[in-house]
Amino acid sequence: MPKTNVRVLLVDDDIVDRKALTRYVKENKLPYEIKPASSLAECRDILNEQKFDIILLDYQLGDGTGIEIMPLTNGTPVVFVTGGGDESIAAEALKLGAYGYLIKDPDQKYLAVLSGTINNVVDRKASEEALKDSETKFRSVTRSANDAIISCDDQATIISWDGGAQNIFGYTDEEAVGQPVTILIPQSYLEKHTHGFKKFTHTGKETIIGRTVEYSGLRKNGSEFPIEMSLSTWRAKEKTFFTAIIRDITERSKFIKELNFAKERAENATLLKDKFLSLVSHDLRSPLGTMLGFLRLLRADSSTTEDEQKINRLANAVDIGENMLKLIEELLDIGRLRTGIVKPKLRFCDLGVLTLKVLTMYGFMAKEKGIKVENEVPIHTRIYADADLIIQVLQNLFFNAIKFCRKGDSIVFKCETGKKITLSVIDTGVGIEPGRLKNLFSYEMHTSTVGTAGETGTGLGLPLCREIMETHGGTLEIESEINKGTSCAITLNIVKPRVLLVDDDRVVRKVIISYLKDFDIDIVETDGAKNALDILEKEIPHLVIIDILMPEMDGFQLTQAIRNDPKYKLLPIIILTSDTNIETRQKAFQLGADDFAQKNSDKNDFIARVRRFVG
Repeated sequence: MPKTNVRVLLVDDDIVDRKALTRYVKENKLPYEIKPASSLAECRDILNEQKFDIILLDYQLGDGTGIEIMPLTNGTPVVFVTGGGDESIAAEALKLGAYGYLIKDPDQKYLAVLSGTINNVVDRKASEEALKDSETKFRSVTRSANDAIISCDDQATIISWDGGAQNIFGYTDEEAVGQPVTILIPQSYLEKHTHGFKKFTHTGKETIIGRTVEYSGLRKNGSEFPIEMSLSTWRAKEKTFFTAIIRDITERSKFIKELNFAKERAENATLLKDKFLSLVSHDLRSPLGTMLGFLRLLRADSSTTEDEQKINRLANAVDIGENMLKLIEELLDIGRLRTGIVKPKLRFCDLGVLTLKVLTMYGFMAKEKGIKVENEVPIHTRIYADADLIIQVLQNLFFNAIKFCRKGDSIVFKCETGKKITLSVIDTGVGIEPGRLKNLFSYEMHTSTVGTAGETGTGLGLPLCREIMETHGGTLEIESEINKGTSCAITLNIVKPRVLLVDDDRVVRKVIISYLKDFDIDIVETDGAKNALDILEKEIPHLVIIDILMPEMDGFQLTQAIRNDPKYKLLPIIILTSDTNIETRQKAFQLGADDFAQKNSDKNDFIARVRRFVG
């Protein structure tokens, strides 16, 4: 844990996520000073004026992406914290220098992991700074052999040429040493180079020294290619010398272009897919909204008239228009579900948290009517479902219960676990007539009635909720008795998480199993990668935990083999290792791992990482 307050810049366009992190820091008395930014533009302004110890960066912002902020960080550690789980985005973020990549989950369990990540990154940055202070003028000891390290004298003549330079530019040591550095510079950059060199020799000032910049290089064969260069100066015998560390970033540039192309193609596909829905929105909602606007104006103007019949007619017209808008919205939801635009994204989530979220957001509606609400759904009630769609069902059932309750009535959320998980919303309201009860889930029959306070509805909410539950393999059942109340029950199949643990060390496997003994999960363990692939062919688990150092086939190779098979595309992978090297972590994410855990890490930290995927 850092000894002093950590200055954190939180860049996220979602106010709920920003508040959640701020609240978590306050409640846990963490030594973090949070500075929030809600957009790319606001982040730029803040970075121009202030410095931070770490930047927590969302990928998708309202006016751009987190990738666009990376060049502005000026060495400040960046951890991507985003709701998107795209592997290519994680790999790109790490390639551009991000220190980590975490996925936000709807239950906000990632916060427990995030605090440890912040501490580790701050400590790591401090270690890196200490290491830089102790490096020699060449820093070649800590550089990859793939990078070129080239030194020049004060006449811009090459005096040092390493193997990396030969591999990148094509010149041998004999061919390069003694030649002007301009043999490595394309014609389009020569004037800029000459001007900068003269400026430095006369004034001692140069804008690129001490920075990492991107330019183009010129190979021996005459081809140009993109490079990343860090330039430094040093003095010996009263002369100034220059050392450049150059990296060939051809593949990285190609990757960025491909990523941008894929992003553009995905956006175009989304636009095409939503074209019909947009037309419906324009052709139905827009004219209706305009009509409602005029009707509301007329109703406001009629407040001075004594013609009560006219006032009532205008009020009825407005109510009818508003109901039509609700009808259109629910029809669009049904269309998205039926056409496959909306498909359940199944994952383990906490039904207790989802229920609490709905009650927190909409409990005021019950309070305004004088209705008592009780929540008996325990936290850590694990379900395997699409959290957003389940929330939509809970909202609809809660709204209906409020609609048909009177002052002094009550609504209770209950949960029972047996062969299946059943959540019931039970109210003591006016109840539903038997003749209408049997048609509640029919799109063809009009079943909507006015609530106890005059509330209206479309009659499509419950049919939509049943379709949502059926896509989950579940059910929605309703029982009711006039003047006694109604019970709406949703059921879901119980899915027990299956975890595949791959580690050749039997002791480590026993430790991991002991960590997870209270999780109510099935763990299949094996000591080798080839056995793991055989197990995967028979049954796909919900999570794979893989050690890196194994005989015959290591964890990296196993991860790559899994990701190369399309049927395992969404299978979460946690890499397990005692290696603290950042390159190891980067390679794991580049190959498709979803998380990374240290073998000697805190038990609670490991459990929090596993809970992200199995609830």
